Amino acid sequence: MIGTIRKATAYTRATIPNKKLLNGTYKGTTLTKKSTYQNNTKVNPLMVNNNIIRTIVQPKTRLTVQDNSGAKVVECIRVLRSKKERGVVGSMIVVAVKKSKPDMKVKKHEVHRAVVTLTKRRVTRPSGVRFWAADVNMCVIVDENGQPLGTRVVGPVPEEIRRKYPKVAAIAQAVF
Repeated sequence: MIGTIRKATAYTRATIPNKKLLNGTYKGTTLTKKSTYQNNTKVNPLMVNNNIIRTIVQPKTRLTVQDNSGAKVVECIRVLRSKKERGVVGSMIVVAVKKSKPDMKVKKHEVHRAVVTLTKRRVTRPSGVRFWAADVNMCVIVDENGQPLGTRVVGPVPEEIRRKYPKVAAIAQAVF
């Protein structure tokens, strides 16, 4: 059969001496390590199709702020309207500001809402087109009605943002 994937499991045993017996020998603890192989190649659990698995936004994820509201880095506290607490492009999240610029609207340690604009994970549109994954997760800080707190969004935002949050797309440099 073409395209068949052979899976094999290998166990590696190692004995670590940890106790000396009366006859001068050591009694050790045996550790077993399980490794999975596909087609005689070791599979890294963080790799899929030779690509590193990129994360999606979830609680404790740090995001870079893409607007000029004053915040630089925020941490996700909660993903709104999501049962599994996973956010993708266009998701509304609650964030805590970790780093900010002095004398701006948004201060450090404040809690705000934000819209996820770019993620490390690739996004596939319903038409089948996949657009690139960013190097960092990015967001735009908004109020409870979805209006941006900043006056300018640096960099492009995807078209999914234009449909859900038109005011965010209106102040963006580009929409792709």
